[in-house]
Amino acid sequence: MKSTNPFLAILKKLDWATISGATLALVVCLATIIFEGTHLGSFWNLAAFILIFFGVISTTISGYSFKEIKEIPGVTAQLFISADKADRDPENLIGTMVSLSEKARREGLLKLEDDLKNVKDAFLRAALQLVIDGTDMELLQKMLRQKIESLKERHKIGEMMFTNMGGYSPTMGIIGTVMGLIHVLGEMKGSQEDFARVGPGIAVAFLATFYGIAFANLILLPWANKLKQKSEEEVMVKEMILEGILSIQSGDNPRLLREKLSAFLPTMAKEEKKKKPLFKGAPKGKPVKAGKPAPAKG
Repeated sequence: MKSTNPFLAILKKLDWATISGATLALVVCLATIIFEGTHLGSFWNLAAFILIFFGVISTTISGYSFKEIKEIPGVTAQLFISADKADRDPENLIGTMVSLSEKARREGLLKLEDDLKNVKDAFLRAALQLVIDGTDMELLQKMLRQKIESLKERHKIGEMMFTNMGGYSPTMGIIGTVMGLIHVLGEMKGSQEDFARVGPGIAVAFLATFYGIAFANLILLPWANKLKQKSEEEVMVKEMILEGILSIQSGDNPRLLREKLSAFLPTMAKEEKKKKPLFKGAPKGKPVKAGKPAPAKG
C-alpha cells in the first residue's frame, strides 16, 4: 500500500502559475531597485503600507454586503488552489458521458443510477439524477441553465471585487502622497534645515503612490483576470455537461455525442480543422487543369 505524503498532496493542489507570477513580479521590483543603486530601506514606509492595504479593504467593504465580503477568503483560495484536473478535465468528462450514453442506449436510463456513485463532478451527478428521475427535458434544461447562471453571478462578484480593489489601490496611493506632501510643506518654517528635509520628505510621500500602483498592477488586477479565466473555463465545462445530458436523455448516438461535445474544446477543434483539406481530390499546391475537349467525330 502506497503511503501518501500530505505535504506533497498540498503542493500538487497549489496553482503555481499564480504563486510564481506574484513572486516574479516582486523579484523584478527588488532587482530594479538594486540595479538603480538605491537602498532597499528607502522603499519601505509602514504608514504608507497600512494606508494602502487597509484603505483598499475598507473601501471594498463599504461597496459590498457582508454576505459578499465573507466570500473573499474562499475566492482568494481559488487563486492558489487548482481544481482536480483528473476529475474536471473536459476530455475525461466527455469520455464519461459517452460511456453513460452507450449504457443508456443499451440498458435504459434507469440503469445509470448504478454509476452515480462513480461520477465525481457534482453538477454532472445532479443532472444525471434528474434524468433518472424522469424530469421533462424542457424543465431539465431550465433547471441546469439556472444553476449555470447562478454560478456565473457568484464568480462575477469575486472577479469584480478584485477589479474594484485594483482601481481603489492607486487612488489610495495618491491620497497618501497628498497627505505626505501636506505634512512636509506644512512643517517648513523657512530655515535652511527645513529646505534640506524637503527632498527626502517628498520621496517618502511618493512611496504611497508607488505602493498603490504596484499593488494594483502586480497583484490585484492580474488576480481579477485569473478569476475571470477560471470562471470561463468552469462555465464552459458546465455548458458541455448540459449539452451531454440532454443528448443522453434524448438517446443520441454516442459517436454523435462525442463529436458534439468535442466542439467545446477549442484546441481539439483547431486540430481537426487543420487535418481536413479544403478541396478533396486536388493535390496540395497544384491547380487542377481543365482537360482538352474531345475532337468531334464525323
